[in-house]
Amino acid sequence: VVVAPDYRLAPENPLPAAIDDAFTAIKWVQSQFRFKDSASCLINSADPHRVYVSGETRLVETGLGTLEISPLCILITPAFGCERRTYSELLSAVRSLNNMENFDCLFDLRYEEDQQGKHPLANPCGSNSMDFTFISIPSMLVVVAGRDAFHDRHLAYVQALKGMGRDVEMVLLEGEKHSFTLFRPDSRPSTELVARIMSFIVATS
Repeated sequence: VVVAPDYRLAPENPLPAAIDDAFTAIKWVQSQFRFKDSASCLINSADPHRVYVSGETRLVETGLGTLEISPLCILITPAFGCERRTYSELLSAVRSLNNMENFDCLFDLRYEEDQQGKHPLANPCGSNSMDFTFISIPSMLVVVAGRDAFHDRHLAYVQALKGMGRDVEMVLLEGEKHSFTLFRPDSRPSTELVARIMSFIVATS
């Protein structure tokens, strides 16, 4: 059973509105299992003890009692920002959809204030970010594209988590660009990645 909620979009609704909506959707799923006589179709077709969440939510901070969220996290070419350019960002093609000027514009539209590179949602390793040292972080799979402008930032993120002793696995697809699964969902790398994600879920569940 797949629950795919909609959510508010920036710039009319800056972040964290979309993440709040995602958490509200998970709370709705939780409510469907509270009463056995519920009219919800989830009661007879889904298992509340085996729940997987994809995307950004506040589960690490909040947690849920009724649902048993599987302790794993999958990040596919996340868009991280920073105040200083990395080497891979400087190399990003100017005449490309994935150039940093476009990303800077999107960052500015996503947040209520001009916090490009400073907002903890954009820069998880920045000075304003949450301290991961004392937070329970699930097993993670980070997908890195070799031709992604954020390539260097992804590698630094993985190394930072490993330095904290976290269980992090990385999949590197050298010839791919940012969000390649969105633009070419039927390509061989995309289908191979789906199989890799399935293996990761089975291995860590």
